[in-house]
Amino acid sequence: MSIGKIGGLAELLNKLFLILCSFFTIDTPEVPMRGYSHPSERTSPRGFTLIELLVVIAIIGVLVGLLLPAVQVAREAARRSACTNKLKQMALGVHNYESSNGKLPHGSIHYDHKFRGWTWMYFILPYMEEQELFDRGAVQSGETRATAERGKRLKDDSCSWMLCPSDSEKPPSGLASVVSLTNYGACGGPKSGPQSHIPACTWPSPYESYMTAVGGRSDWDGGWNLSTAPSKILGMFVGVNASGASGDAVDRSMTIRLRDVTDGLSKTIMLGETSKGHARRSCCGSASDGMGNSFGDSEAMLPNHTGVPINWGPGPSGCEDGHWAYSHGFKSQHASGANLAFGDGTIKFVDENVNMTAYVRMGHLSDGSVYDANF
Repeated sequence: MSIGKIGGLAELLNKLFLILCSFFTIDTPEVPMRGYSHPSERTSPRGFTLIELLVVIAIIGVLVGLLLPAVQVAREAARRSACTNKLKQMALGVHNYESSNGKLPHGSIHYDHKFRGWTWMYFILPYMEEQELFDRGAVQSGETRATAERGKRLKDDSCSWMLCPSDSEKPPSGLASVVSLTNYGACGGPKSGPQSHIPACTWPSPYESYMTAVGGRSDWDGGWNLSTAPSKILGMFVGVNASGASGDAVDRSMTIRLRDVTDGLSKTIMLGETSKGHARRSCCGSASDGMGNSFGDSEAMLPNHTGVPINWGPGPSGCEDGHWAYSHGFKSQHASGANLAFGDGTIKFVDENVNMTAYVRMGHLSDGSVYDANF
């Protein structure tokens, strides 16, 4: 229902209220002076009947019943607009990072310890007016590569732009106390990679075939989707495994620039909405360790993928708690779709029923395919 219709209903309610009030208006009869007889006897105005009162109340009830859903729709529209603005800010932050550093930030980067890495959300902090957080999450004086806390130090911090106003979802018990959860993720393109040690978490059919058609990958290092090979870069972001002595060289080799997005920035997904409650499964640590930390948990913040439809999930029985294949698709609490930021900084609301072939191609930065999608 439009805002104009809401205003019309409100005006009609006001008029009915005035009519109802008029029923209760009591005309004070004139008091004749002593010795004076009024020329015409007047009777008191007729009151309203119980039926009339009930009819008016019923009409008001019907109008209120019509008005409340319209108000809820208007509020959700406002929340979705606020979510769009937050994504826009982050997209600009990513562009500013690229302008300053000549490359895009990593989706996440793993240094020997999964909770002591950095994520794309950490890297854009200076461009989101959060320099103090950025400095606190950097390698500090006296720390070594092996002992550096990095983003883990920010596990109890959050920023207003990290959460979608529409998301009222409660995270799993293992993440309930995590302050730095987020509703937004970077896009790593069409990926899969079921973990062999979790038999219940097979890749959902028939989506593997869509990825294969555009060169999607499933052979990921360690089963966690962290990579050391530039050939495995599919989207605008990648999870980097910089562990060990060769870590710095791997870090430098896994570079993505805006000019690498040859399919066109306006056609390639850069960021999007996701579920804060299933950013990772509750299996491998605790909130006190930094699990789920949007600034430092390199596995929780693995880039999201376009390998399953928007708002798809949860996974099959035994896999509900967040195997990344299911958790890391784009999803939202908005009805019928999710907000996505494309490489040129534009924000589009993409329907969850978008053509799957087109959606998979939206995630790939250079597959050379042309898609025509009706958002």
